[in-house]
Formats: sequence, structure tokens, C-alpha cells
Amino acid sequence: MPSIASPGVCSVAPDGTVPFGARPAAPQSPTGYDGGMNVVVVGAGYVGLANAVILARQHEVTVVDIDQTKVDRMNAAQSTVAEAELQAYLDTTNLNLRATRNLPDAVRTAHWTLIATPTDYNPATNYFDTTTVEQCIAQTLTTNGSSMIVVRSTVPVGFTNTMKEKYDTPNILFVPEFLREGHTLNDSLDPSRVIAGGNTDQAQAAADLLVSACEEQDVPVLLTGAREAEAIKLFANSYLALRVAYFNEIDTYAISEGLDARSSIEGIGLDPRIGNHYNNPSFGYGGYCLPKDTDLSDTIAGICLQQSTPHPLNVSLLNHAGDRLCQHIRHQVGAKGHDGRWAAWGSSANES
Repeated sequence: MPSIASPGVCSVAPDGTVPFGARPAAPQSPTGYDGGMNVVVVGAGYVGLANAVILARQHEVTVVDIDQTKVDRMNAAQSTVAEAELQAYLDTTNLNLRATRNLPDAVRTAHWTLIATPTDYNPATNYFDTTTVEQCIAQTLTTNGSSMIVVRSTVPVGFTNTMKEKYDTPNILFVPEFLREGHTLNDSLDPSRVIAGGNTDQAQAAADLLVSACEEQDVPVLLTGAREAEAIKLFANSYLALRVAYFNEIDTYAISEGLDARSSIEGIGLDPRIGNHYNNPSFGYGGYCLPKDTDLSDTIAGICLQQSTPHPLNVSLLNHAGDRLCQHIRHQVGAKGHDGRWAAWGSSANES
């Protein structure tokens, strides 16, 4: 197992954390970082942990989370999420990494503060609950106004600029993540793209920070305004949800009409404009992000069409594959005269 804090080199506090200044320098990065950067990642979920471990090869990284169990696990080089690749990475890679619950202490000398806390959709307000992100921004700026804040949590369009105006600072960027649950490490090491929204020089610096941690350095990078980056995240997920829902409906139709769903979907995907990817029917969307992001996209669509109520993109209406499959199974089981319980294996997420 690699040492997160190398014995004999770094002093360890009684709570298991390693004080700033007690760490050896991180190795020289391939893009010129000198290893002297302090990076704080707030949130030890899928996004936060994946970001933390890839950056901790080259920089001093501190993960902040309110859950003491997660803090303890990270300080023991144990993954806080169910992803085998992440645990294997922790087991085999020397990382300059620690965890703590103390955000002010962590950001005191941070060059970068990455925020990856949950922003669940609130149906009562038709909005994301950005409370935790706002609290992290406020505490970071109060403690260290020079730390560059990178919001990685999904937020409404306009959120980043609102925060910059509220706190009168240019030091807040929005850099969306496009990670698949269960594949966050691989998607972080080999991302499809890096999109950075904010001031051009600062956005470029944030993109450089993330790309420097990738396995390959030829990652497509797009610099945009913060609002554009926020919109890209929301509507990219809305398209993915629409695609999942579409192939779910094809599968449902095939079941009801006695068709071979797989060959039907394969034939559709042979059109290069459609493609044979991300087309595996499942129990609805699978995963955490698509339902909440499409909810906000519905609201945005209503605003764009100048309607007082959310305008559904028909995504939610299409996402009933699970219910229909259950009905089909009940029908088949009942036809054979079987009673009792049944179970489905491998129905957690759409990963194609």
C-alpha cells in the first residue's frame, strides 16, 4: 500500500491528518508544475475523490468532508465510494493526500479550492440546492481570498457570476465534470474534454491544472464564459437522458410487439449520425446526475419559451422502462403459474 503521508518524512497529527508544511514536495509534473501547489478538494464523493487522487500525484491535496467516516477512510488510503479502480489506485500509487473536516484550516494556504459537494434538485423551487457550494465559497474567501475557487458541482446557469458579484472577486470559475459513476477515475485520467468557464487566463490555468494530471496531454480544451460552461453541463446531460429514454422506448415497443430489440437498436445505430453507443436499454436512466439535471433543464426550457410553468422536454415521460419491464415480468411469471418473489440482477445503471 502506498503511503499517503510517508512515515519518517511527514509528521502526523493526533487526528490522523498531516499539517501543511510537513509534506515532501510533489514530483515535477510533465507540464511544468513544480510540486509546490496546495490543492483543496471539498467533497469526498465520486467527483471529489477522483479529482483528489489524480492531482495528489503532483501536488499537496487535502480533501475536506463533513463526514468523519469518509475522512478516516481517506486517511487510511481507503476509497469513500464503490469503485474498484479508485481503490486499486490508492493501493498502488504514491499520493500526497490527506483528509480533514476543517475547511478553514485546509484552505488557509490553498492555491486552488475545488468544490464538489452535492447540489440536489429541489422540486418545490424548480432549482438546484446550492447551499453547500455557497457555504464553501464563503468560508474559502473569508479565510483565503487569493485561493482560486473551481466549482465542479452542477449549478444553475448564472450561479458562478452571481457568486463573483456577491463576493466582489474574479477568483471563482466553473469547470463542469463529465464523469460516469463507476468510471470516475478512468474518465478523470482520460477525459473526453475539459471545459473551463470564467476569465480566460484563469480558466486556462484551471484547465492546465486538470490536464497536467491526465495520462495524456492532448485533451481537448474549451474555454468559455461561466454561464456557457454551466449550460453545456446541463444540456449535455439532458441530451444523454433523452438518448437513454429513447432507446428505452424502443426496447419497450420491441417487447410489446415481439421484436428483437437488440438487432433493431443495432440497425438504428448503423446510421453514423446516431452511432452504436450509449444505447443500452435499462431501468430508466441509471445513476444520480441525469434525473436532477433534466429537471432543471425542463425549467430552463419553460423560461426560454416564456411559459410560467416548466416545459417538459418529454424526457421524464419517456423514463418509465423500469415500470413497464416489471409489468412484463409479472405477466410472464403469472402466465406460468409462478407465485412468490423474483429479482433482477445488474439493473443499476446505463453505462454504454
